[in-house]
Amino acid sequence: MTMSSPSDAEVIGRSLVEPEAFGLIYDRHAPTLLRFLGRRAGATVAEGLVESCFRIAFERRKMFDASRVSALPWLYGSAPTYC
Repeated sequence: MTMSSPSDAEVIGRSLVEPEAFGLIYDRHAPTLLRFLGRRAGATVAEGLVESCFRIAFERRKMFDASRVSALPWLYGSAPTYC
């Protein structure tokens, strides 16, 4: 993320009116979550878990705490429930 890049909070807020904007959250954090889940659940199931995590995060994006700059801890909070 560069200085001109919007924070995750800004992107998630924008996604409430522009749902496709949430794709940037996926682009930023999916590789990290894939590695995290791959180490815990195995590579064969990690991709499906990441998809589920982001689907749920998208559905719950209205509940994201906009005072947080990064969505990664919020996403991690969802991920362990699958392992």
